[in-house]
Amino acid sequence: MGMPDVMPISALPKHKRRWYQYRLRTLFIAVTAFCAFAFLFQAFISSVWCTFAADNASRAQRSGDWNQWGGSSRRNNTPEGENIPTDWKIGEFNDAGEWKRGGSKNIKWVARLGSHSYGNPVVANGHVYVGTNNGCGYVKRYPAEVDLGCLLCFDAKDGKFLW
Repeated sequence: MGMPDVMPISALPKHKRRWYQYRLRTLFIAVTAFCAFAFLFQAFISSVWCTFAADNASRAQRSGDWNQWGGSSRRNNTPEGENIPTDWKIGEFNDAGEWKRGGSKNIKWVARLGSHSYGNPVVANGHVYVGTNNGCGYVKRYPAEVDLGCLLCFDAKDGKFLW
């Protein structure tokens, strides 16, 4: 069975031609309206989802967390809190490079990092996450001379290396 012959619209009688043109216009308008509706619906769902996710993320955030650049989605760049120190003193390091707490002011703990740091520290759920290279040899399966990026995790209370 072969393909049926296709007749151009111009070969149809005038009343049939108008009917087909009307149907084509109606179909074009319906498809355009559907695409516009689908786009707007997708944008609406995306904005609702983002608002919901941001709202839940801010609820899950504990007091003192600094889980993104600028601290929060408000990008205030200042933590919310009381008695935040405005001056500090790092203290001294001995010949082996170890930190001596004596002489320091408003410093909780110090951790050695690699020679490069990637981004800012993130504080969340009692941990401090820092992107750096392996210059201090935290990743034991590679020597410290191998320059590779790694994510380090420290306990926020005492600076103990966790992973």
